[in-house]
Amino acid sequence: MEVTEVTLRLFEPQPNPDQTGVVAFANIVLDSTLAIKGIRLVRVRGVLLASMPNKEKQRECEKCRIRNDITNKFCHSCGISLTRIESSQRIFMDMVHPVCVSLRKQIEEVLICEYERVKKQ
Repeated sequence: MEVTEVTLRLFEPQPNPDQTGVVAFANIVLDSTLAIKGIRLVRVRGVLLASMPNKEKQRECEKCRIRNDITNKFCHSCGISLTRIESSQRIFMDMVHPVCVSLRKQIEEVLICEYERVKKQ
């Protein structure tokens, strides 16, 4: 697979080069057939990495078993108070991710190259 299209938007304000944080948001197309939206380009310890789109896991209401967003204080169906979840207990799941290392590296290289190009403009 090859990255055939890239759109990238810089995150403002840009973190300092020695800080950890999101530097850009990107969308890519693979082989002109598969679009992946919401990739974050993140600087960690001075290195740029691609963070694939993810979603916070939901939880079931203990009373009615309806799934609720993890941040809800009350069940959106029955209204019962939901147990509080600490931020350290929050779980995120990748919505899409490359299975092979070579594709992940290719995506990161393309995004970093595009980031450097856009940053110079």
